Amino acid sequence: MQTKNGKYSPGAGIVVVRYFDGIPKVLGLMDDESFDLPKGTMDPGEHILQTALRETEEEASISHLQFMWGLKFIKLNNLTIFIAVTDEDPVIKPNPETGELEHKFAKWLQFDESQFKTLLQPAIVWAKSIVDGG
Repeated sequence: MQTKNGKYSPGAGIVVVRYFDGIPKVLGLMDDESFDLPKGTMDPGEHILQTALRETEEEASISHLQFMWGLKFIKLNNLTIFIAVTDEDPVIKPNPETGELEHKFAKWLQFDESQFKTLLQPAIVWAKSIVDGG
């Protein structure tokens, strides 16, 4: 969201990883034409990690997250993106404020950044390097 001075409000999200038969996959949330990550704008008084956790719960109904690589993050403009592992399946629910669906569906994807929004592609590359032990 842009502020009055043209800058974007701080926000946060999580690259959510789940292992299937030892193979890591990343959560993609489909919007119009590409996949998104669970992310959103920071609420007043909220810590950046709280924002990431809240948005992941609101957008994908995932709350069981393990930060097995620590609280590593990447900054993409106004966004801080963390990486965590889950064993939960996503469920898309309406936004609690607007009542509208923000995403069409959720899918576990290979670590292929080209499937994601351009802004988020560096986060997918970064997360893959961490998952691969880099």
